[in-house]
Amino acid sequence: MLANASPSDKLSKRLQAIFAQASISRRDMLGAMIGAGMNIATAKSESFAVNELKQQYIDGYNNSSPNKLSTVPDKVANQAEYSQRIWVHGDVMTTRMKETLNKGLSRRMKKSDINKMTRSIPQSGDRIDDNLATPMNQMLSRIHTLTTNEAIRNSNGGKNRAYDEQNVQYVMWLTEEDGNLLSGEHDRVFKGRIYN
Repeated sequence: MLANASPSDKLSKRLQAIFAQASISRRDMLGAMIGAGMNIATAKSESFAVNELKQQYIDGYNNSSPNKLSTVPDKVANQAEYSQRIWVHGDVMTTRMKETLNKGLSRRMKKSDINKMTRSIPQSGDRIDDNLATPMNQMLSRIHTLTTNEAIRNSNGGKNRAYDEQNVQYVMWLTEEDGNLLSGEHDRVFKGRIYN
């Protein structure tokens, strides 16, 4: 599992704690395997998403300014609040998956129960009780929503910086009148000119 992980300090500390947990019992070893896998996945997701969110800020700026931006403010570069929330979601997902596993183990699962528990469910698929993919898919949906909202926030942050530098006093948003200003594609009207 660790072959391609290249652990950060945060991930390394978590994996050390999981390794200690794994030596307690067989049940703890199975839970530790889930925990290790989810922590590695969370670390990789965090790293990828933080880079994408920085790029959203840069793209928002570059699309709204004649200048090109190469660096971002520290708050955007670190994405500390977003990272913390990703780890919380990952921890909740891990806990729920372990609870599902422990519930199944306490009932002395049969082969059919193990098949049900480990059956793959697409993220858009139906929820199935006592299945490991169900809590994972629920948390992935929440992480997707969080990431989408942060991407919009970062893109708008870059645009606002570009507007401030150009002394844009007024911005008018033209929407599709769907009540969802943040998620649609919008034209921007500045001082009589339309930027698309």
